[in-house]
Amino acid sequence: MQPIISVIIPVYNVEKYIKLCLDSIIKQKVKEDLEVICINDGSTDKSGIICDEYARKDKRFKVIHQKNQGVSVARNTGLKFAKGKYIGWIDPDDYIADNWYEQISIFMKKDIDFIFFDHIRLIGNKVKKIKYKNDSGYIEKEKFLKELVLDKKIQSQLCLKVMKKELFYNIKLNPEYKMAEDFAIMHFLVEKAKTIYYISDYLYFYLMRQNSLTHDIELEDIYKFYLISKERYIYLVKKNIKVSRIDYFRKAFKVCSKFYQLKNFTEKEKNQFDICKKELKDNIKYILLSKDATIDFKLKVVVCWLNILKILLRTRNIWKSKA
Repeated sequence: MQPIISVIIPVYNVEKYIKLCLDSIIKQKVKEDLEVICINDGSTDKSGIICDEYARKDKRFKVIHQKNQGVSVARNTGLKFAKGKYIGWIDPDDYIADNWYEQISIFMKKDIDFIFFDHIRLIGNKVKKIKYKNDSGYIEKEKFLKELVLDKKIQSQLCLKVMKKELFYNIKLNPEYKMAEDFAIMHFLVEKAKTIYYISDYLYFYLMRQNSLTHDIELEDIYKFYLISKERYIYLVKKNIKVSRIDYFRKAFKVCSKFYQLKNFTEKEKNQFDICKKELKDNIKYILLSKDATIDFKLKVVVCWLNILKILLRTRNIWKSKA
């Protein structure tokens, strides 16, 4: 029997978390309609062994072992082998709510192209709920894209959506991206969708691990994030969709902030910093007048523009070292 949905899980060195993830899938009230594809991307710990154990116990689980090539290649491999009409995504250190399938199955049966839902972020002992709005319902494509570009209540992570596999026709994740690989394709997927439905329920639990936070990410990756956001903006404007520029300005600021925290830097990193700082300076009026920019962000940009961001960041680091 062909499954209705294929859940793709890219797996790499997550032996501490993977059982919680896989157990949350087993708890779903579904049998033949679901297949789970775990792509073991060259793990050097017991992650692949754990996935094999689940596959032996449950025929819905399939494991593909490959050499380490990164999350984009792993996800592309999952898409290649997926048999379901729909594709769901779960990161191996996250987990889904007990009613995840129960909720989305209602709208898969209605042949909805694209489904998204709320999530909860777990940051250490802190819990942060991210909700789009109180009522479930259809959302117009242009409105979704405008919200998507702001990257606030609607975000680009694949794991927060379920969509028809056919939307991925001629779309692949870029192997060169270590981060933001889903940001680079999400607007293309949405553009293909005829119907979009929002479920007002917290169906996904997103674990913010310490080693995945921004301060451990290389400046070059943050810069790529900035480029992706800007390219997305330019693409949508060419499609006559009026979207905000604030998100890629936020990414530009993150590049500047990261650069000022570096003790040593390359010429390439200095050039990337110069580009982003000029981006902020040239658009400071737009930023200060934008209703999409928070007061906090506006202050940060002014501080950067006045060339005192570096001093403030260093002062904060010195204070932390003395504490």
